[in-house]
Amino acid sequence: MTRDSFLALFDGADANFSVGQRFESTTSVQALYLMNSPFVREQARAFAARLVNLRPDDSSRIELAHLLLFGRPASPEETADGLQYLEKMSRLVPGAAEVSEVIPKQREMLVATAHEDPVAWRYTFQAPPKEWSEKAFKDAAWGEGSAGFAPKKVIREPAFVVRSVWDTPEIWLRRRFVLPDRQWEGVRLRVYHGGPAEVYLNGVLAADLKGRSDGYAHFEIRKEALAALKPGENLLAVRGKRADAGQFIDAGLVEQDATRGGATKAWTSYLRVLMSSNEFFYVD
Repeated sequence: MTRDSFLALFDGADANFSVGQRFESTTSVQALYLMNSPFVREQARAFAARLVNLRPDDSSRIELAHLLLFGRPASPEETADGLQYLEKMSRLVPGAAEVSEVIPKQREMLVATAHEDPVAWRYTFQAPPKEWSEKAFKDAAWGEGSAGFAPKKVIREPAFVVRSVWDTPEIWLRRRFVLPDRQWEGVRLRVYHGGPAEVYLNGVLAADLKGRSDGYAHFEIRKEALAALKPGENLLAVRGKRADAGQFIDAGLVEQDATRGGATKAWTSYLRVLMSSNEFFYVD
């Protein structure tokens, strides 16, 4: 039986042996996991959207965050530090104060991602002809693999499932899917990109994504690409590029009928700091 890496990091007992005493440790590796894990980033982003939806200003959101995370109010010093952190992030990081994702109240996966299912894609590492994203393009000679795509060294986590190896500077992906014959509402892309990515629907550019995402995020689809979707068979095509900060790509489509609160990058970053503290993980 292989020991779970997450449990091992936080002093979980090894099920292969009889353990008469549990040990406790506080290490920098644990804090780094809570700061940088894709799973923690996704939870922080959802938590940020919840706070934005429940409280009207940053001071009251900091107060609620401490109550929910630590079971106590924030001290005046902690509130001041939090406001200073949010202000500095918003000032120094481009787009940090803008809503980075709208969290849906309800959603239905129209095209599943690796997070929901081991979906199959056609892929190539060699630059294809310019019509590669079109539905009529023949991709029988391309490789076939299940999402998500990343280098061998990437570790599998709850929000970061790797099933196929991608260790070149770029990758081109194609996948056919069927849409039901009905009215769709609030259709958005659901993408996890470790570097810049282009997403196409039936040959039409749906989104040109810069940088990288902190976990799976929902993105608006360009009007012309949304209009290209039809009942029946459609094509989702993705071009992923490697970046210094990471290398992972996966994409799908989600339908959402209502939305609530948006998470900003500044608030998501602040909550990741709080969630990496010893008090959060070892609170009684």
